[in-house]
Amino acid sequence: MNIIKFSGGHDFSMKNGPNNLVSYLGSPDLIGLVPPRTIKVKAKVLIKVGETVKLGQILFYDKKNVHIKFTSPTFGTITNILYGNRRVLKAVEIKKQILEDSSFIQFDKKNIDKISSSQIVSNLINSGIWSKFRIFPGFEFLSDQADFLERKSILFISLFSTEPHVADIQLLLNKKTYMKLFLYGLKTCSKIFKKIYIFNNKNTFPEKISEFSKNLNNIFLYNIEDKYPSDNPGLQCYFTNSLGLDSLNVHGLAFNIIEIGHLFIKGQMMNERFISISGNGIKECRNVIVNSGVSIKHLLQNLVTENSNDYRILSGGILTGKKIFVEDYLADEDISLQVLLEDRKRTLFSFFRLGLNDFTLLKTWVSGFFPKNDYNISTSNNGEERACIQCGYCFEICPVKLMPSLLMKSAVTNDIEKMEYLNISDCIECELCTFICPSKIEIGQHIKYGKEFIKKKDNIYVN
Repeated sequence: MNIIKFSGGHDFSMKNGPNNLVSYLGSPDLIGLVPPRTIKVKAKVLIKVGETVKLGQILFYDKKNVHIKFTSPTFGTITNILYGNRRVLKAVEIKKQILEDSSFIQFDKKNIDKISSSQIVSNLINSGIWSKFRIFPGFEFLSDQADFLERKSILFISLFSTEPHVADIQLLLNKKTYMKLFLYGLKTCSKIFKKIYIFNNKNTFPEKISEFSKNLNNIFLYNIEDKYPSDNPGLQCYFTNSLGLDSLNVHGLAFNIIEIGHLFIKGQMMNERFISISGNGIKECRNVIVNSGVSIKHLLQNLVTENSNDYRILSGGILTGKKIFVEDYLADEDISLQVLLEDRKRTLFSFFRLGLNDFTLLKTWVSGFFPKNDYNISTSNNGEERACIQCGYCFEICPVKLMPSLLMKSAVTNDIEKMEYLNISDCIECELCTFICPSKIEIGQHIKYGKEFIKKKDNIYVN
């Protein structure tokens, strides 16, 4: 087993995280299929209102990449197709019906040892699982089938999460049913990827995974230091020296591997999701298995703290999550929901207080000298944005040894040559630079805009 340690990063400990309970949360009659939140999709819708669709049926695809398809999370009738500004697709709403034998799209479930690589990829594309993988650098969709099979493709899988309050996949893998699906999905992936790197933050791997990897010569196990952002695929690429021009670095969630196992064992799409619901706005934080595409309103029903109407909902982790609304539906990439009470109160004479219970990575407050085991989460910035003071803290905490403040300045001025010189493509978008910045500057967002500007101008990320 390979061991990876790195400088930078941080071991976060925050209150109001999910407990170890894995419970099943029922599904309402209305289900929604939504495009990814982090990647823009120019959707071509293939269905109409009133049409009956099957579980696994393609509802829309990306016009820019026809291999990126999105399939129905249930069997039912299309009740509405919602569009936003400029006819951007927001959601396809489906009234769920009782599942029957004929309510599934049936996929090829031949013995995996007898299926060709192209057949496997074709199944993944048509089932919509292909759209759940991401490439680094760029965090974009996978390329077309022919290009993928020709490239040196490497799959990165993490069996843990270091971002606070994200669901622990090993709670599922402890169950025999899900472990069986995971191992079969892993075997399937070993047929189409040249290498598979599996990461864990503990000294040992689950015994079945360790034994399984010994029988396949293209699966490699890594133990990585248990601090944020060690589960980030960009960091893992960086420390496995896989950032060459000839390699295609692909990231998939462990739950996506379970979905692949389910697809090739049963020949049907899985209609479940595993997420955590937590934060200081939740009565009982928990890990739950839910139906795909359920509404956020349904998920938070009876869970939000009483008498609290002013809260923020995040899809994803506390550091990198995206703000969503109660009217939204659960997306495929939503691995957790954070409900945080808005901290709008101003503390009287705050500059006179010692900050015994305030969280800081620096020595701004007394708590920086005497850190606690865990801290309460706050949505307050504890100050407003100011000019960069060149303190260098973002240099020290960056896990891939970039110079974020310099990158930010070159991004703001659209200096492509300077951004490339400072290795902007190595940025793993962990947002630690933003979190630690004493001037409250959104450094990570500026760097993201810089990366987007380069892609528009030169399209340097060729996949």
